[in-house]
Amino acid sequence: MLTKLYIQNVALIDKVELDFGAGLNILTGETGAGKSIVVDSITAIIGGRLSKDLIRSGTEKAIIEGLFIINNEDKINELRGYGIVIEEDNSLLVVREFYQNGKNVCRANGRLVTVSALKFIGQLLVDIHGQHDNQSLLQTENHIDFLDAFIGEEIIAIKSEYTVKLNQLKTLRSELASLVGNPEERARKIDLLEFQIKEISDANLTIGEEDELIQKKLRLANAEKVANTLSNAYEILSGSGFKGSSIHSELNCVARDISQISFIDEKYSTAMNVLEEISYNIQELSRDIRVWRDDVEYNPQLLEQIEERLDLISRLKRKYGKDIDSILSYNDKIGNELEDIENSEERVKQISVKIDSLTTELIELSTNMSKKRSELGKVLESKIVKELEELEMRNTRFIVNVEFDSHDEREGLPQFNINGLNKVEFFISPNLGEQPKPLAKIASGGEMSRIMLAIKTILAKVDRKSILVFDEVDTGISGKTAQAVGEKLAYLAAVHQVVCVTHLAHIAAMADFYFNIEKQVEGDRTRTRVTKVDGEEESKALASILGGANITETTIKHAKEIKNSSNQLKLRLRNMLLN
Repeated sequence: MLTKLYIQNVALIDKVELDFGAGLNILTGETGAGKSIVVDSITAIIGGRLSKDLIRSGTEKAIIEGLFIINNEDKINELRGYGIVIEEDNSLLVVREFYQNGKNVCRANGRLVTVSALKFIGQLLVDIHGQHDNQSLLQTENHIDFLDAFIGEEIIAIKSEYTVKLNQLKTLRSELASLVGNPEERARKIDLLEFQIKEISDANLTIGEEDELIQKKLRLANAEKVANTLSNAYEILSGSGFKGSSIHSELNCVARDISQISFIDEKYSTAMNVLEEISYNIQELSRDIRVWRDDVEYNPQLLEQIEERLDLISRLKRKYGKDIDSILSYNDKIGNELEDIENSEERVKQISVKIDSLTTELIELSTNMSKKRSELGKVLESKIVKELEELEMRNTRFIVNVEFDSHDEREGLPQFNINGLNKVEFFISPNLGEQPKPLAKIASGGEMSRIMLAIKTILAKVDRKSILVFDEVDTGISGKTAQAVGEKLAYLAAVHQVVCVTHLAHIAAMADFYFNIEKQVEGDRTRTRVTKVDGEEESKALASILGGANITETTIKHAKEIKNSSNQLKLRLRNMLLN
């Protein structure tokens, strides 16, 4: 339920707050006073358009706020699933601000949201009928939902089973596509995997191989330099490169000389020991260098082989991984992938059999739903025609067109959707002798509102939208028709919150909550004022509709009689509905 609507700086409205109630909320007033601005404002907070031209002149922005109370747990869960926060008291405050520079700010319970989020709220809670383009009856895809809502339990069970099987079919089709895919693409995939596996396997890589090869390459590439360096070192340490004798021999001579004075001072003795140790170490090192020199390998062919091997590893790293370990892991992965592809034929056969079985079952369920829709579509047609006759749309033909298509022209396969294989569209011929045409293309705003009123009256107990807004519902009617429209609005208001703009007293008299809208001139500005009235004030407002500016005791008396009669009729209608 929409409990409060706050409007600031929209057209002639500077500040207005409306407290709506459960039941029928009626808005009346002179033409141009701003009644439709209220409807436009409701439209705006559920994601509709509000031109910046409607921002009150001399102001920077317009603000519209709507406070909803949502007592349906399923709707609360749907809103929460969309990311919209609902307060603990089930309240939802929607705020929308429009700026002269085109900026648009939307909030839901204080959090910034998108216009799409507001539209989601509107789709769940509010249906607006009249001169606006967003009414659900204009959207052909909604017609099947209206029909199914009318059919009720007879189709719900079939539709539930159908939905389960459709989800199973979608899952299987997705798995089949991943297994089969495009035959040419699949063949290319197999060729690529086989080539990669062979390339890696032929390389016969081993963990740690690359580091060993790099070390071997380093030694072989520098073999000549190493050999020359070691030879020179050995020659100096053990040959005749130092004063005609080896360093080892010279150090031994020095050590003997120092030993002759070692008794004089302990430091000479220490020096002698150090010299002897150095001489020993040089002797050992000289032997090691000789062995190293003799072990140096100079093999250009082996070096070339190692370089080729390292080049191969480098190419494989660029293609398959950062190191040999990664390359081998990738090889294991693609090996499993190739095995899965090659072994998928049996799974493909299994899935194909299940898909064929599910397709047959879904066609049968779709056929059953189609029969129900075709059969009860005729019943809905007659009921709507009867309602339209009461709403002064005599000689109207209303057609519920149910089409069934089990195959796609391109693929020859059933193109199942959430509602089966049906397309439902409403056709209408409002005038005798004319062929029925699509409802959205032929009906005027006033006719559309009355058609929706007729449908909503028939679906009153099952309609999910809790808030119905009617504008221009009384276009082109009067007298008896107005009485009938008022009765149907009162009937709907027993199970929905209804907001209705009207110019007719017989409709306004059905109000549970009455709002009078008028223009006032204050200084050099014109303002729209909205007043909630009841009792004598409501009678005066009704009398002004009946008698215009000339309100007499007679018109007031007449207004009271209409109101009393409407209250009694309302009570009977609602008791009838609830029983």
